[in-house]
Amino acid sequence: MLESFLHPLNPDTLFSSDQLPGSLANHISIHTKQFPDLSGVKVALFGVNDQRLDGLNVGASQGADACRREFYRLMKPKSWLNVVDLGNVDAGDTLEDTLFAVQTVLHELSALDICAVVLGGDEKLASLQYHALKNRSASIELVYCGRQINLREGSWMNRIVLDESSSLFNLTTLAYQTYLTEQESLDAMERLFFDPVRLGTLRGRLGIAEPCLRSAHLAIFDCGAIRASEFPGTFDASPNGLLNEDACQLARYAGMSDRCSSVGFYNFSPVFDKQGVSARQVAQMLWHFLEGFPLRRNEDPLDKPDQFLKYRMALKNTHELIFYKSQASDRWWMEIPHPKSGKLNTRPYIIPCDYEDYLMAASEELPDRWWRFYQKYSL
Repeated sequence: MLESFLHPLNPDTLFSSDQLPGSLANHISIHTKQFPDLSGVKVALFGVNDQRLDGLNVGASQGADACRREFYRLMKPKSWLNVVDLGNVDAGDTLEDTLFAVQTVLHELSALDICAVVLGGDEKLASLQYHALKNRSASIELVYCGRQINLREGSWMNRIVLDESSSLFNLTTLAYQTYLTEQESLDAMERLFFDPVRLGTLRGRLGIAEPCLRSAHLAIFDCGAIRASEFPGTFDASPNGLLNEDACQLARYAGMSDRCSSVGFYNFSPVFDKQGVSARQVAQMLWHFLEGFPLRRNEDPLDKPDQFLKYRMALKNTHELIFYKSQASDRWWMEIPHPKSGKLNTRPYIIPCDYEDYLMAASEELPDRWWRFYQKYSL
């Protein structure tokens, strides 16, 4: 089935004569003449080449191959896993044909428990990634790294939130810029107890994004969230935004997430990338995602309590807070009690957090992340 929708790549345009033996070109099974064997595969890459998905970001449909040319020159990380490149979904007779092909590929990979990495086009494809995961989890957590929150009617984010059969439990938006975001969208995020994290909040404190990405089933990266001086390869690039190394670190956090099973890198156009710097940046973000993937630990405080230290603290006139610290990774979680605790099927909800949340609770302050999830869990 997959072979019907994915077109092979031309090795003459992807590989250069100066590639070293340790480069990724020699360690990834690539769909050139023969379709890769998917047995034991953990991650599968594929591109989307349809100009009708470019919008104002002219040339985004060429982004996948431009990224590949830089990606395959990078060296294999020390820890590695079975990764394949399935090629590209090329433009169908209609845009609907292209979207159907992308959705079919995503559903097939999800059924095989293979993490899908989508390259090219814009973040409208995120809704297809989301729908491919709906059958796998009753409560999906989505993290979107972008410069703008758009919950207007018709936007991809709005369609996911308002979907009647939606399994969306939480939406986190990282690095949004307030002067580019309508207040109505921020108000809607607040009403729904979602997590908007502005660019200024992340500056110098990038680690606060790790718990968000640790719980994400789906991570979407809009490359336009990176500042123009570092990432010129997108239409209407912003003078402010993430640094290149920050974007790589966020991608690595996503790779380390036990839950993350679908990732998209969007809004990169080689048309605006005159010196190829942005193509190298997307390639390095992808490299960091794959480097983080073997570090997944499948840590769960409720399933493996002997591997965690448990801390209890009671805040005055409010709730008892319970924190867990992994003895293996030093990462933190906190427990959200079920609103009907004591009755059948009222297992508490465990969410990732960081040491700052623990310190806040120790100072008699209720962590904002705890309160948001408690409100959400009580709906």
